[in-house]
Amino acid sequence: MNHMIALLLLISFCFGLSEACKDNRLIFRNELVNGRTLKVTCVSSKNRRVVKDVKHHEVLRISFAEGATVRRFAWDCNLEQWSGSKMITYSFFGAYTAHFIPECDKLIVYSARPDAIYVKTKRSPLWLPEHAFHWGQKY
Repeated sequence: MNHMIALLLLISFCFGLSEACKDNRLIFRNELVNGRTLKVTCVSSKNRRVVKDVKHHEVLRISFAEGATVRRFAWDCNLEQWSGSKMITYSFFGAYTAHFIPECDKLIVYSARPDAIYVKTKRSPLWLPEHAFHWGQKY
């Protein structure tokens, strides 16, 4: 009986590891004052580049898989908004940095609001507390 239980555990463990890893996602939401455009520029450590003007209440989605061969996979991003004739920037920041063990199905949501950029992270199945980065400040 013990051998049967051990065999069943081994089989279920093997099938669990072979399950495909879902892509991680970065989401950028423009929740600025009506009419303001959010410019998102992101570059990955694999030299993938995403540049997009996100209009009011629009969303930019970036999906990616870490892969087991890249050690320090990362996305660095720059967010810009125009306030009248003045551009307000939140300079390059690490939008995503890989851990030692690749992650699956991680979701990070950046909501650009007039006062700050709010960040929420979901590591299945729970959401971590939201925190803010204020426009124009260096962290």
